[in-house]
Amino acid sequence: MKELKAVFSDLDGTLLRDDKSISSNSKKAIYSLKDQGIHFVIATGRGPMAVETVLEQIGFPVDMICYSGEYIERDGK
Repeated sequence: MKELKAVFSDLDGTLLRDDKSISSNSKKAIYSLKDQGIHFVIATGRGPMAVETVLEQIGFPVDMICYSGEYIERDGK
C-alpha cells in the first residue's frame, strides 16, 4: 500500500458547516494530518482572500488550490 501524502478538501458543504465554521472534529483531523507529515490542501473555486478566514480557523498555513486550479499556494507562500 502506498503512503498517504496529501488530503484535499473543498470548502462549502465539505470542510465548512453551514455557518462557515470548521467543526472541532475536522480541526482535530487536520492537526493529526499535520502531525503525521501529511499535507492538508484546500481546493476551491474561491480566491485566496476568501480562504483567509478558513486559515484563521485552522491556525496554521496550509496548501491551497484556488480559482478552480488557476492559483496554487504552498504553506502560505
